[in-house]
Amino acid sequence: MPVSITDAAAALGFRSRSTLYRLLDQGLLKDWEREGPRGQRWLELEGLQSRVQKFIRLQINSPQGKAEPLEQEVDLRELTGAESDASQFWQRVAPVANGFLDVSCWGPPPWSAERWVTLCHVLEMAVETVQEETLLESAGDPSQGRA
Repeated sequence: MPVSITDAAAALGFRSRSTLYRLLDQGLLKDWEREGPRGQRWLELEGLQSRVQKFIRLQINSPQGKAEPLEQEVDLRELTGAESDASQFWQRVAPVANGFLDVSCWGPPPWSAERWVTLCHVLEMAVETVQEETLLESAGDPSQGRA
């Protein structure tokens, strides 16, 4: 049964709706998204919990409300399969991240804390770039050469 984003967040034990909106905006919940009676975004609850937990980590201080606790374990095979949304997303992120790095400057691990911080920032920038591209594509950006 479809419910509002607010009700879905409460059912999943989230303090706010922001996580669900972030996943929706990234297109990761498109199969669960429905239109409400006044045109607003709603979510189908059936199967939503298992879908969401593939993309988030349960926080230890997260209130669970009346919902059953989200499992902390994620089956990595589901995330890395060639057809999974997560795999497709990271296939887009990888070349962008590689473009930010000069691999000739990187030796083999183990790396220093500074190197790990650099990698973290590179991944953040690459993810933001892909998210922006995805938003432009979904908005039908005229600069994309649509006919």
